[in-house]
Amino acid sequence: MKHLHFLSLILLLAPGLVWAQVPYVTERYQIATTNDVSVGTAEGFDGATVALALNVTQPVDDGSGLRPMVLWVHGGGFFDGNRGQMQPLLDRWARRGYVAVSPSYRLGFYGGLIGPPFAYDEAELIRACVRAVQDSWGAVRYMVKHAATYRIDTSRIVLGGISAGALTVMHMAAVDATDNLPPQIADIADAVRYGTAYKRPDLGPITGTLHTDVPTPSVRAVVNVMGGLLSLDYLAGSPLPPIYSYHQTDDPIVPCATARTYHGAPLNISATNPVVHGSCAITEDFERRGWTPLQYKSWIWQGADHDIHDGDAVDLDAAQFVAGALTRTVSVAEAGAEAGDADRWVFPADVYTIYGERVATVTRADDISVLPDGVYAVSSDRPTGGSTGGTTMLWMKSGVNVYIQP
Repeated sequence: MKHLHFLSLILLLAPGLVWAQVPYVTERYQIATTNDVSVGTAEGFDGATVALALNVTQPVDDGSGLRPMVLWVHGGGFFDGNRGQMQPLLDRWARRGYVAVSPSYRLGFYGGLIGPPFAYDEAELIRACVRAVQDSWGAVRYMVKHAATYRIDTSRIVLGGISAGALTVMHMAAVDATDNLPPQIADIADAVRYGTAYKRPDLGPITGTLHTDVPTPSVRAVVNVMGGLLSLDYLAGSPLPPIYSYHQTDDPIVPCATARTYHGAPLNISATNPVVHGSCAITEDFERRGWTPLQYKSWIWQGADHDIHDGDAVDLDAAQFVAGALTRTVSVAEAGAEAGDADRWVFPADVYTIYGERVATVTRADDISVLPDGVYAVSSDRPTGGSTGGTTMLWMKSGVNVYIQP
């Protein structure tokens, strides 16, 4: 069995109850929101100037330390939606201890005969996605520039998105300087509609041009909800951050496998939309690469909706995965003990759910293998290593592996 530090744990002890407050998972802080923070302007698909802004929700009673930041990007097919739709997620993740941000980005593209969500040609949705990537990076750099104001730890940036927002954050995380960018984002042939020609100029760098006086930070984790990539080749090259994905198997709008967006529409009217590799295809690629449970987790639901079958459960699952990614993992040996001595740390011990329900008593690490996958608080009166008192650990069981944070 494999043992790694997973998360730090805070316990509130009451008679007869162990209540685990898991950092960046438990919703425990009061919050405050600032709306309509100006980020800058950019040129829209039709040449118009678009004002860009963001909303910020942050904890107000979490002490004086630095906080991780999560950027939640809204969906809407790159022609609809707004940052305000993400407010419930901003609230929830801020209560967990994040500075939670939702940006606006340039919407719209030239449609076909019946207009968006069906595109004039494949280039239009590709260009719309790249504009969203550029504007979202601009929002991230704006927050980095103002990190002192919001007490952001700029080494712990998380990206999350839903639908078109998930397509956006997946390309933010996966596309790097080694990748061949789509030729459609260069200066290409005009879009001609009803006898009128519309220019389609070069879009510029994939990371955009807003707030480039500060470095573009690295990403610690990604939450991909019903998104995908234009090319699986983007998964090669530079190391990727840990990625959490959710998708329904037969999603008719953003495919879970590989197909055109809106592939479920009749009469082949999605023929001018680009091919996307969704979460199923991405997960298969991770499996081929031998990625571990610390590097990715995919919740693929048997269903045919472009929706989340259980929003609360998926959100909690994603939060637990991301919390692990924010904590540096070290082996037992690195922590000053032989790996084979792990059982001497805490056993015998009582195992609780994070809601305080005792579910087992274990005498060795292997005993947890009979429990369902999940996060558990493990409490023992027995000293660990050179300590003189008892200990409590947070365990995450995933398959045959157990990840431990003392």
